[in-house]
Amino acid sequence: MKLKSYLFASAAILAGTQSYAQTVSHVGHDHHPGEPCISHHVLNDQLQDPETRVRYEAYQEALTRYVNDPATPFIREGGKRIIPVVAHILQMGGNENISKQKVIQQIQTLNQDYQRLNPDTVNTPERFRDVAGRMDVEFRLATKDPLGNCTDGIVRVFTDNTVDVRDPLGFKAISYWNAYSYLNIWIVQSIGALSDLGTVLGYAQFPASGLLSTDGITIISQNIGTAGQGGRTVTHEVGHWLGLTHIWGDAQCGSDQVSDTPIAEGPNFNVCGNVGQANHTTPYNLNVCDPENPEGEMFDNYMDYSSDPCQNIFTAGQVERMNYVLDGNTDAPGIRSYLVSDENLAGTGTADPYDYEAVECAPKPLFHFNQSSFATTAMICEGQDVSFRGNAFNADNIDYSWSFPGGDPATSTATNPNVGYNTAGTYDVTLNVSNTVGANAVTMPGMVVVSSNTAQFQSDWGYYDTFWEESGFTGNYFVFDHDNTGKTWEFYTGNNGGSTGNESVRMLNYDNIEGRVDEFVTPSYNLSTVSSPTLKFRWSGAALNNTPGDQLRIYVSTNCGEGWGAPRVTWKEFDLVNSGVASASYVPLAASIWSDAEVSLGNSAAQSSNVRIKFQWTSGGNGNNFYIDDITISGAPLSAEALEQEIGLNIAPNPTQHSTTISMVLENESKVEVTMMDLTGRKVMDINAGQMAQGAHRFDVDMSAFNAGIYFLRVAVNNGIVVKKVVRN
Repeated sequence: MKLKSYLFASAAILAGTQSYAQTVSHVGHDHHPGEPCISHHVLNDQLQDPETRVRYEAYQEALTRYVNDPATPFIREGGKRIIPVVAHILQMGGNENISKQKVIQQIQTLNQDYQRLNPDTVNTPERFRDVAGRMDVEFRLATKDPLGNCTDGIVRVFTDNTVDVRDPLGFKAISYWNAYSYLNIWIVQSIGALSDLGTVLGYAQFPASGLLSTDGITIISQNIGTAGQGGRTVTHEVGHWLGLTHIWGDAQCGSDQVSDTPIAEGPNFNVCGNVGQANHTTPYNLNVCDPENPEGEMFDNYMDYSSDPCQNIFTAGQVERMNYVLDGNTDAPGIRSYLVSDENLAGTGTADPYDYEAVECAPKPLFHFNQSSFATTAMICEGQDVSFRGNAFNADNIDYSWSFPGGDPATSTATNPNVGYNTAGTYDVTLNVSNTVGANAVTMPGMVVVSSNTAQFQSDWGYYDTFWEESGFTGNYFVFDHDNTGKTWEFYTGNNGGSTGNESVRMLNYDNIEGRVDEFVTPSYNLSTVSSPTLKFRWSGAALNNTPGDQLRIYVSTNCGEGWGAPRVTWKEFDLVNSGVASASYVPLAASIWSDAEVSLGNSAAQSSNVRIKFQWTSGGNGNNFYIDDITISGAPLSAEALEQEIGLNIAPNPTQHSTTISMVLENESKVEVTMMDLTGRKVMDINAGQMAQGAHRFDVDMSAFNAGIYFLRVAVNNGIVVKKVVRN
């Protein structure tokens, strides 16, 4: 085979990371037109950091000098290198929670492909066989974790951070072992696509780029397994992790900096050269990029986008580059040399003698409850059941022992028990798992929330909450911080911190990670007597920059929060910004804007005696804090401002030392309730309750017996409500 010369210096590798244009989607296990690998895009993002770029360029230059040195042996001589592997399975209880056998099959596929023991080497076209390379390396699942504990090299985590993941979304921090000692393989449900380029199958972090805490490869679960069934996605991504670029150099007719791979026009899809097929004997894409090359493109290379059954070769030049990543040379050790060192193999339990099947560890507990959408807390009504799913790992032949305080049964030894709850309350769940080696237990505090079949709040006109005291929020609302980051909904108090008063509910969204979901759920309300119930609230929000991506969805449940259905409304991006751009963590000021929001709760809520409302926030990664105050549920079509204007509400003097006068004008006979509340939400005076005639009305309110401070006047006209602050000096 004719060898190509090096056409580009290392800087050209960086310039060549612009993707070859594709416009067709990719679906399924095989590589179809699209962009199934985004490793070079991740690299481009990492190289925006000047220090990272300098380090990466220096490494590429050293590698190029090494492979161009005539004195350097072209094929490495020496003993086998062993690479310790850990598989992190990030799952929500679906098909992405692949079996242990699938992971083992993937390791076998890796070893066959890199050692050129794959049965389909017979499919390598004869014109490429003379440059085929074999890497003296073996991938092994670790049998010791970073603390020296027994492991089968597979970690399972129950998380929603397995959908549309991508650096730097933080999913790798959920389960990570020191990349200095392990090849981390994150197995997820899906990877965030770039534009319309189709399904992404995987990506890797190149040597000398990025952080140690993100080093490794990420693969979608459906592409873990055997060769021909998606398993070569891992072969491809490990190639990147060991320093190889795509065979077309990520540019049209680009260079991958390997002398014995022909120049390629771009990525190839579904081009097979199997025995008996045309491209096995007939050069493919001949004379397109290199008229002097009679062999055509090497479409069967693992670093192309050809489908699994088409791939069957690394070249000797590619192997030499990967060897350098592991070994280095006399000038400097390889960037991943410690990984294959005797010290590290002993520490990770991968040194010879190695018998993976003989490894027996104590199991680790993991469980969730059966659900239609991701949640960490089961919400049900009295008398309903919760179906639990045991998902313990790190061992085979596991015994389960459950404890369900408040449940029926109170204990169980089933893997997937079904438990009834008959009394309202919040309950823990404990799982103990054991085998002949040992036992471990975990308790999930407050995992089951059982609501009374009678709503917590009963009213024939509606409801309101101005969050005057923290105990009212923490005692009546539920906050779900699914990822336990602390960036979630919380009670907030501060000067001008609310629309009325200084208090509100805040989504602490500043510096939040993109894609994280946080929720708060209201108490239960009886809306069976409220006609056309409408949720109203006031809000204030700022952006961090000009590209906010946050989303707020509002849901309604009529079955105690067990099911939520479709969102009643979705607001996103600048829909959630009314107070401009704030470069620091946003807090409301006196001049900040509080806007009104209004959401119809629908006919099902109007007929229900037990309704909860959920506020769900999804971080866009470039957002800021968001505040909610003065939540009202009523049948009134008017906002608080519109009602205030319609009745001409006036309070004077305000502030006052002794008394104040409340005046209003009614266009029609109406039901009117006027109440004075203190800062804690406690009623301190009933001013009026009942029908009032059309016309002007005034109420003289003596506040001389009140303590100095802030009070709130609540005026309800039919189903409309307005709340105003009154100050007693």
